[in-house]
Amino acid sequence: MNRLLNLLLPTPVRPLIRQLLSACALSLSMVTLAHAELEINQASEAQLDSLLHVGPALSQKILSQRQQSPFADWPDLIRRVPGIGPRRAQQLSHQGLTVQGQAYPGVPQMEGRQP
Repeated sequence: MNRLLNLLLPTPVRPLIRQLLSACALSLSMVTLAHAELEINQASEAQLDSLLHVGPALSQKILSQRQQSPFADWPDLIRRVPGIGPRRAQQLSHQGLTVQGQAYPGVPQMEGRQP
């Protein structure tokens, strides 16, 4: 890669291109981390709070219900946790949240996950 940059680009531009490529690589790794799978029956309060559409109040409701018994599936989660309906469940699943390792119906499984 360095050899190619040396051949194609003038010397003053090379550091800028390297920085740009590094920034792109970092951005891609952040996107991958942001969409990592998160099992609701094992997630910490901080992990739940980090999801969009989940604040401290909803995290507490989830943890309270989970303490009684683990969530069996998405319908069980929706039935037991006020504030989570089909639309919110779909939004959370798109962020990588799973119930018993399963994405919300109609949302593709995360890459690398075996059903």
